[in-house]
Amino acid sequence: MKDLRQTQAELIQSAKLASLGTLSAGVAHEINNSVNFVSGAIPPLEKLINKFEAISVRDYEIGRKLLLAIKDGVTITVEIVRSLRNFTGLNQAKLKDVQIAEVVRSVTTLVNSKLKENYKVATNVPEDLYVVWGRCGN
Repeated sequence: MKDLRQTQAELIQSAKLASLGTLSAGVAHEINNSVNFVSGAIPPLEKLINKFEAISVRDYEIGRKLLLAIKDGVTITVEIVRSLRNFTGLNQAKLKDVQIAEVVRSVTTLVNSKLKENYKVATNVPEDLYVVWGRCGN
């Protein structure tokens, strides 16, 4: 009876984790849609800012700094979404060799996004280290 209860608890926990993975993939997809919309607006905005000759140097520099801040924010968000998708392992139809360094980079990106500016996690994982036939996202 004890083994049965333990197995049942493990099954419930596994179902919870699977649901969390599905939810995470859905959230990542929705965030990605919004980020793509913003990202697509950056190049035309950049061209427009570069056309302004009549504005002051100060206003031009402010515009450039704001544009760079938007680009940086989009880049960070894209990295977090990619890491979240890689971490959940969803969107994969089959098993494949998994590069450990890529998995560690995905987790590190997620962790670093939660840390304060003064702290960053650094890793040193060989690029040629693999798990054969593991499950991982792209």
